[in-house]
Amino acid sequence: MAGIALAAFFLAAGTWAWTRLPALHPVALWTASWSISSVLFALHLLPYQPLSTVTVVLVVLATVAFSAGVLGAERFAADRLARATAWWARLELGYPAAARAAWLSLALLAVGLFAFLAQAGRLVGWSGVFVTSADLRLAIGAGAMALTIKYVYAAAAAALLCALAASRAQVPLARRAWLAAAAAAALSTYFSTARSNIVLFGLASLVVYGLGSRVAVTRRKLVGATAAFAAFTIVVFLVGGAVIGKTIEDNALGRVQSPFTEHPALGTLGLPYQYASAPLAALDDQVAVSEPFGRAHGCALLAVGCRVLQAGGVAVTPEPAIRPFTGEPLPWNTYTALDLPLIDGGPGFVPIAFLVIGIACGVLWISARRRQALGLVTYGTAGAAIVYSPVQSNFLVPQAVGAIALGAALLLTGALWEKFAPRRAATAGEKRMTAGRPAP
Repeated sequence: MAGIALAAFFLAAGTWAWTRLPALHPVALWTASWSISSVLFALHLLPYQPLSTVTVVLVVLATVAFSAGVLGAERFAADRLARATAWWARLELGYPAAARAAWLSLALLAVGLFAFLAQAGRLVGWSGVFVTSADLRLAIGAGAMALTIKYVYAAAAAALLCALAASRAQVPLARRAWLAAAAAAALSTYFSTARSNIVLFGLASLVVYGLGSRVAVTRRKLVGATAAFAAFTIVVFLVGGAVIGKTIEDNALGRVQSPFTEHPALGTLGLPYQYASAPLAALDDQVAVSEPFGRAHGCALLAVGCRVLQAGGVAVTPEPAIRPFTGEPLPWNTYTALDLPLIDGGPGFVPIAFLVIGIACGVLWISARRRQALGLVTYGTAGAAIVYSPVQSNFLVPQAVGAIALGAALLLTGALWEKFAPRRAATAGEKRMTAGRPAP
């Protein structure tokens, strides 16, 4: 019954957000994604244990705190944000600057990806690279490619900046070319062995383009885009899983009785269903064994910062990025976005953490709605993390932090170039192309 109650709560909250809030609003994204996850869990197509009341209350409190933070920031922080970012707003961040930043990101991606593939080819052979073999995954996990794997930061930044350039372009052909470049950048993260990166940064680039372009994002368009992206996500996980050997036959899912094993026609949907619903079951297990006041004390949610401190000799222990699995019969190792705050400070800290995250997302939403370049890039990453929140926490993962930092640096470079670089004489046609309009 607790699982059904959670699904009912999110359906009600999602309906309110859908009818009262703009498309791509943080609360609308949160309630929509959690509605899907909770409804799928409530269908109970796999032998999950019923959710505890404590888990349901914790999820509801986190949702209320996140929503309060977003809506509070939206109401009270708008004017303060405008004053705080006035210096950035004075920089020229139209199409020329965005395009220059996107070109720089693609160049960095090309260099980084070449270096990664060359090293991976030497370590595991080219066949192991293109099927992202277990040997490659082990090499990355062991730190053998600690430097070249950072190409993912450039790939993520390129996906975001190319989407930004597409939203600024006035020529349809240029817009389509930049969107194709954004998709290619997101797809290049396939070689990092993390299929979720393709989905995460593909989604982030769509959020950037949707908010950055002047085309109105209607609910009808949003439903169509959501359906298309959901289908794309399923294909990524099914095809990518088949390539690396993660299929229902090789998964514990194939050894438990369920509609997916009893009806072969449903078998291909078993893994997508598990990806969407299992994190709630795993969270329930985690809540049951969590320490009252946590154990990581900030080094789970802020693991990136703790790694920097550790490298500087400070005695801290960052929480590992790869989480331990739950027990049989359905082992799982993602625990929704509540996972890291729960490890940091226990159940009581979870709503506090999501109040702060909500405030931050609200501030970014204000900036993105004003079509400010840095706000769009940052909110694109945050928006993707919000959509992913029923599965795992991606708010401060290294690839997101790296993408934002690199994207900001490249945007600043592009803006300063346009503002201060000596301009050579240009023909009228060149001027029009720089502005994103075709020459006559």
